[in-house]
Amino acid sequence: MRRIAFFVVLLTVCIFSSAYAEENISAPAMERIVEIKIHVISHKVDVIYEGEDEEDLTKRHEAATASPRNAGEIPYGKVGRIWQIVLNPAWSPTKKIREEFTSKKKNLPKTIPPGRNNPLGKIKLFISFDDNNSTLGLHGTNEPKSIGKRVTHGCTRMGSDDIFEAARIILEQNGYDADELFQKAQKNPKKTLIIEIYDGPTVVHLKD
Repeated sequence: MRRIAFFVVLLTVCIFSSAYAEENISAPAMERIVEIKIHVISHKVDVIYEGEDEEDLTKRHEAATASPRNAGEIPYGKVGRIWQIVLNPAWSPTKKIREEFTSKKKNLPKTIPPGRNNPLGKIKLFISFDDNNSTLGLHGTNEPKSIGKRVTHGCTRMGSDDIFEAARIILEQNGYDADELFQKAQKNPKKTLIIEIYDGPTVVHLKD
């Protein structure tokens, strides 16, 4: 009886150990964005992912960045972080921007709702500095031909696929179901969804 009992215990331990080892081997690596670097002059965005063995992985994207005329207001070198993601964002141009359009004999409304005419595209990632939330951020665009140029009023425009990829990973590293949120936004494209981010990557603007 003792031999039988010992064999059952040994078999149980072996099965448990095997299952435990198999679970560890098949566990997928978690994707996580730790930093975003915006190269204003060269109109590039580096999205830095947390890699294995403490080696970070960088993915570089073409972008549209602040024009020379508007770049003076960029907080170069100041480290911020993504604090909010907005799907189907509305755009409220500043008084300065509206006056600029007026001087060109173009009138801008105080708010442009989500949709094809919205220059923010379908997603905006908002940046905070020193826990002060700002309107500066990274977003999509309804003018894809502007990517690769310095034409914005301060924010950084990214291609649709690039901004969706960044938003997806940031949402998921904060515990949200990105696909569910994207589907919800797609079903009601006129409704703005605001998602708070507590574990957002740092963001820095560089003068290169």
